[in-house]
Amino acid sequence: MRKTILSVLAITAIIAVSCSQKKGDTPEAVTAAFNKKFADAKEVKWDKENEHEYEAEFKWDGKDVSANFSDAGEWMETESAIPYTDLPAAVASAFEKAYGKVVKAECE
Repeated sequence: MRKTILSVLAITAIIAVSCSQKKGDTPEAVTAAFNKKFADAKEVKWDKENEHEYEAEFKWDGKDVSANFSDAGEWMETESAIPYTDLPAAVASAFEKAYGKVVKAECE
C-alpha cells in the first residue's frame, strides 16, 4: 500500500512539474518582441506552435487575436477574425465569383 501511495505521489509531482514548465518555456526574446508589438494585449496565453515557433493568443482592442513569433523573437504573422461583410467589395466579389455565396468564412 505504501509503495502505491508513493508511486501516485511521484507521478503527480512529475506531471505538476512538466505542466508548470510549459508556461515558462517561452524565450525572453519572444516575449520581449511580443510586448513591444502588442503592448496593450490582455489575457495572453502562449503555446509552442512547433520546434522554432511560438503562438500567443490574446485580447487586443477588444478582439481575439493570435500572433506567431520565431524562437529568436521575429514576428511572423498575426491573425484575427473579421466579419465577411467587412471585406473590401472587390475581395468579396472575387471570392463569391470563385466559390459562390459565403455562409461562414475563416482565413489564415
